[in-house]
Amino acid sequence: MIEFTYPLAFWLLILPFVMVLLPLRYATKKRALHFSSFSLLKEASVDVHVDKPILKASWIQRLMMFLVYALLVSAITKPVLIGEPVVKEESLREVLICVDLSQSMEAVDFRLNNGKWVNRLKAQKSILNDFFDTLKHENIGLIFYGSAAFVQSPFSSDTNATKLLLNEAQIGMAGPKTVIGDAIGLGIKLFDEAKVKERLMILMSDGTDSGSKVPPLKAAELAKKKGIKIETIAVGNPHAKGEEKVDVKTLRDIARVSNGNFYFASDTKSLENIYQTIDKLHPRKVKRHTYRPTTELFTYLLVASIAVLFLYILWLFLYWLIRRRNV
Repeated sequence: MIEFTYPLAFWLLILPFVMVLLPLRYATKKRALHFSSFSLLKEASVDVHVDKPILKASWIQRLMMFLVYALLVSAITKPVLIGEPVVKEESLREVLICVDLSQSMEAVDFRLNNGKWVNRLKAQKSILNDFFDTLKHENIGLIFYGSAAFVQSPFSSDTNATKLLLNEAQIGMAGPKTVIGDAIGLGIKLFDEAKVKERLMILMSDGTDSGSKVPPLKAAELAKKKGIKIETIAVGNPHAKGEEKVDVKTLRDIARVSNGNFYFASDTKSLENIYQTIDKLHPRKVKRHTYRPTTELFTYLLVASIAVLFLYILWLFLYWLIRRRNV
């Protein structure tokens, strides 16, 4: 659809017709000789070398000039081409995923839907990739933690980039321990830099907190004060012993203190159901912005008027050359 910023400028198109109707004639008080034909004047004058008198503009010349004038007037109206409506969604919440990369994640006790047994981290990667697809246009952050916690990906709506960073995770790259409290503390700091009010943290772990500077429950209390809900997911074999044992109590208490929920995933199917449940409990909130892309067209009209003038001058030049050759 084309709209005109200054449509009243089209009234200028009638100006040439008004000029023709006005009595704009050149008048002089000097006396003049009147000849009935130009041939008589040519015979009476010795120095006259013109073949024809100066005549009025032909209909082609008038048409060309009016076309140029119309193009210039159309450019003055500043036409704008308006495209189809484009809807842009702005997320009103931020989701932070905290992934455990401690040594205990090497335990091969998760079974994929295809029947293949994999370690706990590979199972999380498989389900998280699908979960990210349901969070399109959402602001997703990623924290890895082991002996230390670090931000792998700040909040971003680019889910493909977040997937790529997730798939680069390796067991032990953050150290062999499990600093759950520090991971929550780093997440709180990351949320403090955000402007949205809806904040969701998903914390996955399979071990007991070891070496955190901030106790997990203290970090959970601070998260609650900041309006951050923590959904905790315990991953692994519930009957595992030693370092591979899952600390269900701590994760359950973290969820309770922060007004979140606790889940236990012993296989990929249950882990997949957990993410679906979290998505239903915390529905996506977005703000839609609608706009129409615009393209200015007046430059094309200016170029067209210059092109018409150029063609007209070229035609006059060729016409002059042909006349000269025929003389």
